[in-house]
Amino acid sequence: TNSIFRIFKDVIVPTFSASPPPTANGNKGFNDWHRVIPAWLSKITINVTDSGNSTIITVDYRVFYYATGVTTDYVSITKNLFKNSATFIVSMNNVYISTNYINGSADIRVRVIDRAGNTTEDVLFTLRKDTTSPNIVWGEPDNKLATRHWYNTFDTSWMNDIKITINDVGSSNLSVVEQGVLTKDPYTSAIKSYKWSVITQDGGLRNIQIVPHFALNWNGLDNGINVLQIRATDNAGNAVNWSTMDSFYIYKDNIVPTVVINIPVVSTNAWYSATPSWQTKI
Repeated sequence: TNSIFRIFKDVIVPTFSASPPPTANGNKGFNDWHRVIPAWLSKITINVTDSGNSTIITVDYRVFYYATGVTTDYVSITKNLFKNSATFIVSMNNVYISTNYINGSADIRVRVIDRAGNTTEDVLFTLRKDTTSPNIVWGEPDNKLATRHWYNTFDTSWMNDIKITINDVGSSNLSVVEQGVLTKDPYTSAIKSYKWSVITQDGGLRNIQIVPHFALNWNGLDNGINVLQIRATDNAGNAVNWSTMDSFYIYKDNIVPTVVINIPVVSTNAWYSATPSWQTKI
């Protein structure tokens, strides 16, 4: 009798890929910073392929959180697949809301195993989370320059000595720091004007100390209550506005009052022995 047996050989590791999320209209994608759960995280498309023909049996993933150093257990996507290729739509919202994930980066690592035991595991994409607004710290000079007096002229050169420190409390780094001047109507508190200008737009700064200058001089200020402000935004879109409150209110009024005298029509150059009646109606 003849004894016949077969040897099945497969030494080719499976492969996988992810379809990138839509990033039209300014939407952020893989490897960008997010301050809220991106909509696409609930519909991650994963494509797996086995070119060695033994067919894929297991697909799963785990997450490494950089900030805490935690690597999670594997989360199953499928078991006993027995196909050479497949596409999965997987929700990974749990990655973002995990208690292990405060801020920072997280690697989503996918593992694929075929029937021959060939295994591949690698980073599918990196999710970056920052939900904390930057912090702005008031420095020199102190509030000895605070004023609630009205001025028709004022020396604003002291503003050249202002030092303000902005720190990125999260992990995405500062994107842009701006300075602004808000002018209010003194009677209604309505905002008359709002002027912003960019101080720095580096995108990679963790913290910065600035001397704003506020891009203004006395002639450049509008009449009314001028409030000097700083606005800082990080790469995740978290923003903070810092009103300088009493220390940075500048009250300006350089408009001379006007007086209009309405004199009644009377005969001129006349002498009177008593107070004329029209004098009480000027």
